[in-house]
Amino acid sequence: MRIILDGGCVLRAFPETGQCGPRTINGNLILQFDHLLTRERNIAWNVELGVCVCLRHHLYYKKQYPAKYEECVRKAIGEKRCKLLDRAREDRRTYHMDLNNWLLLEIALTQDLAKIK
Repeated sequence: MRIILDGGCVLRAFPETGQCGPRTINGNLILQFDHLLTRERNIAWNVELGVCVCLRHHLYYKKQYPAKYEECVRKAIGEKRCKLLDRAREDRRTYHMDLNNWLLLEIALTQDLAKIK
């Protein structure tokens, strides 16, 4: 869903982060979901707490330039999502997710996706 919402790699508009890549044999950019919050507390499932980035930015640029990556991502996601991210990072609780929670999440995401299309 983030691919649709973000329209591709969120860092494509930031020349200082370099070009996106790599691409598949068919020329499609390889995109991934970057959890901006650790997944260990089960709150990172929220699509607002992540971004769509290309493989290069996700696996290489983020590790080489973590502060610049964070700065550009925060610019890309805007003030509202930054505030949500900050609140989630401050929250140290672990959220238990059982099968029923995951099924409800799948239903909600499917409904959200239908609204976008």
